[in-house]
Amino acid sequence: MIGVSNLPGRYAHNENSEIDSIIINSAKIYTHKYYRSDGEVFESSGTWRYDSSINYIFFEEFVFFTDQGAADIKGTWSSEVVAQDGEIRLIYSDEGSIFYYRKR
Repeated sequence: MIGVSNLPGRYAHNENSEIDSIIINSAKIYTHKYYRSDGEVFESSGTWRYDSSINYIFFEEFVFFTDQGAADIKGTWSSEVVAQDGEIRLIYSDEGSIFYYRKR
């Protein structure tokens, strides 16, 4: 079982680790940063909560970013939290093995 105290840290996207990251802090605030190819940085933040009974983290007011910009909608993004290969992962898509992993 992954405890809430294990979650704070910087998580990098496994396919775009240098440009897409989520910083989770212990005060239940997160920051999502995305660095565009032209150097512009997109950033959003909000609160998060964790349900250890189902191993899911919920990011409130989450915005998805791409190189074209921000998604039109802010909402709650839920992600399964798993421990695999010695790291904590926030699952983005099971189908494509896409996830954020905690940087050491």
